[in-house]
Amino acid sequence: MNSLDMQFVDALQKMEDIPQRIITCFKSYSARYKQLREAYDVQTVYADRELQSIKETLTKKRDEGFKEADSMQEMRLAKLEKVHEIMASAERVISAKRSAMSTGTLSGAVREAYTQSTIRADRYLSSFKSEYESLTSAVKDDCTALKKAVQSDYDANVDQAEKKHSYTLKVLLDEFTENKDELLAEIEEALDSLNPSFLETVQEVIDSNIPAVSNYKVPGVMPSAVIFGKKRYPESIFIDQLVPPSLVNKLRMDFSFLYYMDKEGTSLSRGLETYSGRRFDEPLINRLILYTKEGREAAIDYLRAIEMRLFMAIPAGKLRVTMID
Repeated sequence: MNSLDMQFVDALQKMEDIPQRIITCFKSYSARYKQLREAYDVQTVYADRELQSIKETLTKKRDEGFKEADSMQEMRLAKLEKVHEIMASAERVISAKRSAMSTGTLSGAVREAYTQSTIRADRYLSSFKSEYESLTSAVKDDCTALKKAVQSDYDANVDQAEKKHSYTLKVLLDEFTENKDELLAEIEEALDSLNPSFLETVQEVIDSNIPAVSNYKVPGVMPSAVIFGKKRYPESIFIDQLVPPSLVNKLRMDFSFLYYMDKEGTSLSRGLETYSGRRFDEPLINRLILYTKEGREAAIDYLRAIEMRLFMAIPAGKLRVTMID
């Protein structure tokens, strides 16, 4: 095998490997990104649940504080009400005696003394009513103040928990973003390691070794390899919604020499396209073509195209073809 043949065979081998290596890069990105995203989602859900649990505990504590304040108010008001009932009973007694005195026959001195007594009693009752209302208001104010303190403590604890939760989410997001950027940089480096500019030169070597129908010359020596045609790898088989647009654009730009683009109406199909061939390191070249009933004619046309390429690339008498349908 001369140096030109060796160069052609090596170029063919390199180009046939490239699509699979690119596909491996993109599938690796999607799989690892999915793992990163799932881990991030699990951690954020855990953080959300932890915050919810803290809020539920604080709410329960607050409600217990409210209940305790209401219970204390109810107990103190009940005690005041008992005293109020005693005083109300005394007021009724005094009123009854006042009524009896107004209709009775009492001497002037006794009437005057009794009158002064009821006046003092009325003054005491009035003072009690005022004090009762003041104490009732104070009890209610104490309850309100206690509830405000409980609510304030609840609000402060909830605010602290929410701030901690926000900080946790930020840390998780920063960590996820950093890991994602590192993954993206790793995949971009892997694509760069394929050396697109060199591969474009390799592609030119293959192009120059494909026999053309015009100005065709019968080959005089056995070639080292032969091209059967081109193989396509649509983007849809290795680029999914997890792959960022920046990575897709890099692929399309760096490997534009391998890209095909077909437009039918409003639909656009594109992907990688490389030559498919066979080296002659082995004595036999077998090609199995599976087809459906509807695809039989296309399969036969494909096989005929392969045979024609072999006939054009191999010297007369060096090729034997057997086709079984």
